[in-house]
Amino acid sequence: MYKLVQEGRITQEEALANADSATNLLWLLNNGPDSRRPMPGRNARRLRPKRRLPNLR
Repeated sequence: MYKLVQEGRITQEEALANADSATNLLWLLNNGPDSRRPMPGRNARRLRPKRRLPNLR
């Protein structure tokens, strides 16, 4: 189904409705090799660590 969506033969909604694992298909569509979103690489900016909460004991 992934290939059919990528080729434009069926919609993402049709593929998800008929997939045996909609969650896995959605992940692949969003993160697979043909996804349009760039994946962070080695030089990606790191996120700041979360602030620590004070010890309330």
